[in-house]
Amino acid sequence: MISKSLGPMVMPRWVGFALQGLLQGSMLFSFLAVAGLGSAQATEIVDVRMGAHKGYVRLVFETDSPAAYRVERGEGGEEVLVSIQARSGALVMRSPAAPISSVTVAPLGAGSQARVEVFRSGARIKEMVLRSPPRIVLDFMDPEPAAEPAEVASAPPVPQAIAAEEAPAPDPITETSVSAPPTEPVVDIWALEP
Repeated sequence: MISKSLGPMVMPRWVGFALQGLLQGSMLFSFLAVAGLGSAQATEIVDVRMGAHKGYVRLVFETDSPAAYRVERGEGGEEVLVSIQARSGALVMRSPAAPISSVTVAPLGAGSQARVEVFRSGARIKEMVLRSPPRIVLDFMDPEPAAEPAEVASAPPVPQAIAAEEAPAPDPITETSVSAPPTEPVVDIWALEP
């Protein structure tokens, strides 16, 4: 068996630069793909649910990753708009209890918008964001009841003569002397001579 050595392989300089750039570019692409930066994956709403609890109705938007959102009151106060930076399909839900009447979720631009119809304007909302899985939680409560003016019960004035007859006589005051406990003489230890 005869072996011939061709010597070191010689290639043009531009080919070496092209291969080096290709290798670096593929390494950068691999890094970005692993880090999740190479693909523009949009957040999606994966579940919308609602439940009635004592004193409130809870509305939950579960997403596949954390999403920004904004809550606004619509005109007249009988609707609440929830804009979420996450894609979704169209959905209509009836509420199981007051203060919510219905919820309509629809795609809007790059995100979604939920239109929450409430029975009375002024419904209170408590907002929470939970992490695992990512959820936007909104608790809807009835408006605060209007403060009723406190009625001052005005009793007719009681004549002094009747009040004195009905009031029990105070206990007589007896004076007792209390003697102070005996005290020990105070000795200044610094004044004592050694």
